[in-house]
Amino acid sequence: MECNGEVAHNPVMSDTNKNKKSGKRQLRHYGMPTTFNYGFIPQTWEDPAEGGDNDPVDLVDLSTTSKKPLLAVADYLVLGCLGLIDEGEYDWKVLALEVGEAKDLGIATIDDFNRQFPGRVDEVREWFRTYKTLDGKPENKFTEDGRVYSRDETLKIVHSTITQYRKLMEPESGVP
Repeated sequence: MECNGEVAHNPVMSDTNKNKKSGKRQLRHYGMPTTFNYGFIPQTWEDPAEGGDNDPVDLVDLSTTSKKPLLAVADYLVLGCLGLIDEGEYDWKVLALEVGEAKDLGIATIDDFNRQFPGRVDEVREWFRTYKTLDGKPENKFTEDGRVYSRDETLKIVHSTITQYRKLMEPESGVP
């Protein structure tokens, strides 16, 4: 599911791609399962004029105990983010854990998370690096060799995309 920027009011819809043989739109199949829930942060936007991918900021839910229903809204503790470069565009991946689970596990930082779940962030990074290769596309790259940005750096990035979203929504932007 994704926020569809091509349809009025940007509804949440199934992620699709073009079938190479028929040319028709189809549900996207990544060919490898995710080990995480995945969504976006409302009222954020990665502006193409600033190198962004023309979408809201993505949120990677690192929770280990709960599966959320479709379209669920939850409170998250931001741990950091990855700076994915997908087909030449910035596509920030905010790494977060549900607040209740973070509290129960005693996790307050990305270092706490990595101590309790070694290798988990590496799995996420690897999935995003390779997930489009089954469509014949090249591997994605990461900013700064894939380092996880700190919470403070991440919050600045998110704040910047909130500002970009607000500019997009100004009447003079021409967005319906």
